[in-house]
Amino acid sequence: MLTFQCSAVIHNPTKSLGVMEIKKCIDALTVFARTVPQTLDIIPLHAALTPKEQNSVFAPARKGVRKIVVATNVAETSITMQVPTLV
Repeated sequence: MLTFQCSAVIHNPTKSLGVMEIKKCIDALTVFARTVPQTLDIIPLHAALTPKEQNSVFAPARKGVRKIVVATNVAETSITMQVPTLV
């Protein structure tokens, strides 16, 4: 089990999110991020990413930045989050 710290993890417990659904969710969050004063770091997590891209979820969020991970259910069950604000 790998551990990382973030503000929120987004997944759908009733339906497995695929790469296309994750991209759509990230697109919607990116539009939303333009409307809020706080900076959001929106990160995908799924098996089609390179190991380097997958490891980016473990980098600490910059000060004052909310880190949001949009994950498949398989990716989510393979990691442990430290004190997420939202799931």
